[in-house]
Amino acid sequence: MPDRLSAEQSSVVAVMCLFHVIGGVLFSFLTNVLTFIAADLGDGSAGEQSVVLAVARLGVVLTILVMAAADRIGRRRVAIWSAGAAVALTLAGGLAPNLAVLAVLQTLSRNLAIAAMLSADTLSVEELPAGSRAAAQGLGALSYGLGSGLVILALPLADLGANGWRYLFLVALVCVPLLVIAARRLPESHRFLTRDRFKGAARRVD
Repeated sequence: MPDRLSAEQSSVVAVMCLFHVIGGVLFSFLTNVLTFIAADLGDGSAGEQSVVLAVARLGVVLTILVMAAADRIGRRRVAIWSAGAAVALTLAGGLAPNLAVLAVLQTLSRNLAIAAMLSADTLSVEELPAGSRAAAQGLGALSYGLGSGLVILALPLADLGANGWRYLFLVALVCVPLLVIAARRLPESHRFLTRDRFKGAARRVD
């Protein structure tokens, strides 16, 4: 059985789940909408779509760099700013003039969304008792599915015309109030704050 959580720990789990909903929304656009995008901005071929997806996956380097920054400036800050940038870049994708620009925007937004989720996950792991961490991650996975499901539910918008796929990107607006709530309620992990204070004290002693 999972350990009993305090009110603060329960809040951390809830906010972590919000970041997973946001990540599910933002990460799902390219895989679900690429067929429509390629038909409008490209030649619609499977090869062309494969190239776009391959480029997007190369963005994992960005995720690694952002996560490295989380060890220096904090999990909370990285989670909030990465998610905010990912939302903005996703919305910009709806205005992309060509497939190359769309690929770049999605590469950045998808991998920043992953970094936001991983930062929130790291924070929750540092805050929760060991007996509750797996259960919390399970809730995060369910929340991710909810987010990606919102994009799938909105797919009929792509049938509104040749540019109907652009309307789908408006689903990312759902993430704005979720991110505002998350930013207000997400604390920095005590482990990071303790480590930061310890390093500061060590520097003063030196």
